[in-house]
Amino acid sequence: MQEVLTDRAFAKLVHETRFGSIRDFRLSEGRPVIDDSTQISVEYKLSGLESGEEVMDIDTFLERPQVRTMLAKFQQVGNGVVECLDVRDGLPFKMSVKRKAHS
Repeated sequence: MQEVLTDRAFAKLVHETRFGSIRDFRLSEGRPVIDDSTQISVEYKLSGLESGEEVMDIDTFLERPQVRTMLAKFQQVGNGVVECLDVRDGLPFKMSVKRKAHS
């Protein structure tokens, strides 16, 4: 099973992950494709000092600079595999992308 996500749906997935990573998803023409190989890892702090979840509507979230940069990078890469998208405090933090070398 695979699902091509809209910017809005993928941004919601990132925001809901809070702390952790989204791994092994494809980009097809700049759109994230989630399938059976995609993994989501969530980190939990055991110190009892979890930060409060920020309530933000999706339109406001889509305007955050980190989210705009992530979506722009998806378009720039076009086609490839995101090995790891790190998420910190509900925002995309960094990502590593694997793509074929050009001949």
